Amino acid sequence: MGEKVKLTPFQEDALNRVRIRVPNKEDIVRMSIQEHEYWEGDEYPLNDLTTDEVIRALYVGVEKLYDIGDWIEVRIFGRDEVVKVTGIRENEIAVNGGRQYNEYSVIRKLTTKEVVEMKKDRWWTKRGRGVWELRRGDVLRKLNNIISFETVEVRGMDEEYIYLTDGLKIKHKTTKMDLNYRVLCFVEDREDE
Repeated sequence: MGEKVKLTPFQEDALNRVRIRVPNKEDIVRMSIQEHEYWEGDEYPLNDLTTDEVIRALYVGVEKLYDIGDWIEVRIFGRDEVVKVTGIRENEIAVNGGRQYNEYSVIRKLTTKEVVEMKKDRWWTKRGRGVWELRRGDVLRKLNNIISFETVEVRGMDEEYIYLTDGLKIKHKTTKMDLNYRVLCFVEDREDE
């Protein structure tokens, strides 16, 4: 029949209020056709939905577009930004830990994989590096042994490989560094040199 409709929490609340007031789905569809763009009071968020979206919400179901704690892409000041939802109040949201609530044009919710990649990218950028941009003297912790705390030092890099003190050479593009290693210390933060 179709896919679930993605609604903001405010739109979902408005639809639930209409369903309490008008229990018959066919009557709600009729109202949507006749009153489209005329929903009033607590039901006004439904004005942003097409009649097709109202029908699918009633008969197929709804999916929250976002919730507190979700990472979403919004359009703000003419450009797209990724933000974390930290508060929801009616049709406004607070983002990135801020206390100010604003209306945002929500584009989409990020997938779990996108959130992981974005957080990894932000972590490396905050430290002035590209993702897994290692330099001679960086210290890594091997993750393959739970009992011991084994470290290796980056001895060099070229176009294809990262050379480590334990004799391993790791191919840049084929190895998932984050599955086997964690950065323990960057060379510029070391105090032993």
